[in-house]
Amino acid sequence: MTNEILLEDLYVGVLLTLIFLIVIRKYRVSIWFYITHSFLLSLIYVWYAYNLNNPMMYLWFFTTILSQVVLIPFAPGGLFYTVKKCNATEVRPILPFGVSLAFIALLAVGGWEFFHYIIAAVAPTPEAALEPARSNLAIAFTIFSLGLYTLLTRKDAVKTVLALCIMGNGIDVTLVDLTPAMAETAVLGILTDVILSVFILLYLSRRIYEKFGSLDTMKLSELKY
Repeated sequence: MTNEILLEDLYVGVLLTLIFLIVIRKYRVSIWFYITHSFLLSLIYVWYAYNLNNPMMYLWFFTTILSQVVLIPFAPGGLFYTVKKCNATEVRPILPFGVSLAFIALLAVGGWEFFHYIIAAVAPTPEAALEPARSNLAIAFTIFSLGLYTLLTRKDAVKTVLALCIMGNGIDVTLVDLTPAMAETAVLGILTDVILSVFILLYLSRRIYEKFGSLDTMKLSELKY
C-alpha cells in the first residue's frame, strides 16, 4: 500500500510540474519545472525497477537523468544556452492566460479520469485493467495530451521544443506498462530518447532568432525560397 501511495504522489508531482511548465511565461522558470518534471518521471522507472525486480529500469532511470535532467537543459546548445543566446521573452500564446490555465487544468484532471474510464479500449489486456498499470497508462496519455496541447497553442520555439519533450515523456511512460517486467522495455525506452532531435530543434530556434529577432514560429511563414 505504501509503495502505491508513493507512486500516486509521483503522478501528482508529474502533473503539477507539467502544468506550471506550460503556463509560466518565463523561460528559465519553465525550464526548471521541466527539469523537476523529468526527474519525478524518472523516479517512476525506479518504482517499477524495485517492485517488479527489473534492473534494466534502473538503467532507464540513469539515462533519463543524463539526457533530460542534465544534457537537454545544461549542455552547450541546450535549453539554458538557447535562452541566454537569444535573450528573448516568450512569445504570447494563442490563448489568454486564464483560458489556457482553465483548459490545462481541465485536460489534466479530466484526461486522468477519461483515460481511466476508456483504458480497456485503448489497451485491451487484463494487465492494463489492474493497478498500477491502469493509473500509469492514464498518466501517460494525459502527459501526451498536455504536450500536444502545448504544441498546438504555443507559437514560441522554446515552448515548442518543450512540448515535444513532454510528448516523448508520455510515450516513454506508456512503454513502461506494455511489458514492464521485460528488460527489452527499458532498452526500447532508452533507444527512443529524443535528445538528438531536441538539440537540432534548439539550433533551428537560435537561427530563427538570428533571422527575425524573435522566437515566434509563426514568422517562419515569411521565409522565401
